[in-house]
Amino acid sequence: MSMHIEVTGLVKQYPLKAGLFARAKDRVHAVNGVSFSIPRGQTLGIVGESGCGKTTTARLLLRVIEPDAGVFKFEEVENVFSLPEEELKHVRSRMQYIFQDPYNSLNPKMLVRDIVTEPLRYRGNSTRRELERKAAELLEHVGLSPADSKKYPHEFSGGQRQRISIARALSSNPSFIVCDEPVSSLDVSIQSQILNLLIDLQKELGITYLFIAHNLAVVFYMSDTMAVMYTGKIVEMGPSEELYRTPLHPYTQLLIKTLDTEARKDPLVKNDSGEVPSLIHYPTGCTFYPRCPRRQAKCLEAFPPLEGEGIQHQVACYFPGQEQKK
Repeated sequence: MSMHIEVTGLVKQYPLKAGLFARAKDRVHAVNGVSFSIPRGQTLGIVGESGCGKTTTARLLLRVIEPDAGVFKFEEVENVFSLPEEELKHVRSRMQYIFQDPYNSLNPKMLVRDIVTEPLRYRGNSTRRELERKAAELLEHVGLSPADSKKYPHEFSGGQRQRISIARALSSNPSFIVCDEPVSSLDVSIQSQILNLLIDLQKELGITYLFIAHNLAVVFYMSDTMAVMYTGKIVEMGPSEELYRTPLHPYTQLLIKTLDTEARKDPLVKNDSGEVPSLIHYPTGCTFYPRCPRRQAKCLEAFPPLEGEGIQHQVACYFPGQEQKK
């Protein structure tokens, strides 16, 4: 199976300004050595709590922000991160981004026609008539009317606005789309419609997705493979069905427990308030140590490597496994 996306050793740190409680050399370790690959036409879902590095990872891939280290192999390009600006423009047209908030990601002063064809106008090789025809096609493709092209964003509901965002992402015929929490701001009744639209488009067009969410159930529904992030690192990764049914890392087990109302009575879930380590003074050992029910002295020595039986289901834990059934 050919890999469409291959990311190796992705790192991003943010320097802190020196102040009363911060030294000039202090840095926030936002993404700390992330590696993954996605076969063509499949979906990798990344799940984790707010601040774990999911969105930073996504923005690094499209070079909205620049990485400190790492290699991003995309199609025939050996490393997107090393491309000069002119070459990057051509490659970036094959990669698009669907944002979390359909209200703030659409320019309120622009007609929908101009919004959905913006990537094409950026290239500058289409006539106005071609753009109008393309806008009508794109809107129909996502379940809207061609007549909607002459309206403004404020005339649409949240779900309709996200359909417009998806149409804009499709306009440059991308092979890779980052979906950054695309349904988290929508009503639950609308979420499944947008998720199913994304699945249908993937089947039809063969698009590869990186799908990001904090809701593990949504990521499980969308993804072929899931990666669980914690404090800038992937702590478990594997086929979605296997990872969801047989989680090996205690943090993944915690995330799954929070989906179950009855399981929230568990002491680990009830006491899950904080003790997330500082991303400035990054610890040497496992960052989940303060919250882990299986912690041992070895866990403080070094962060466990992401490994497992073969390459399918990997876990970064010295003592992985299923919890004892009560």
